[in-house]
Amino acid sequence: MSPSLPPDLSGQSVILERILHDTPPESYCVITYRGNHKRVESDWKLPTQYYFVKHWRFLERVVQNVPIVFLQGVLSWLLIMARSRSVLRIIDHEKIKVMVVCSGSLYDLPA
Repeated sequence: MSPSLPPDLSGQSVILERILHDTPPESYCVITYRGNHKRVESDWKLPTQYYFVKHWRFLERVVQNVPIVFLQGVLSWLLIMARSRSVLRIIDHEKIKVMVVCSGSLYDLPA
């Protein structure tokens, strides 16, 4: 799970491509909330299933700007639960046993 996947040109994306390049495509899938690589055909695009989860950017901005700490906590919890639910569907569908999360998002890691 990462916000940046090949063929994006971020450092994180390049490293993921190098790590997964020789891994059989049927043994892994990738999850992201950004869709930039859907439109790009590239040698760097991984030959595996790409999954996209909804990104609640509007709600993340609301959480950051709410002056009441209690309300920030409740909204953060809702964001984490929404992201978790989306990811759990993919985990169940793909029968995932191991997950690697490469994210700086406060909401991706707990999800």
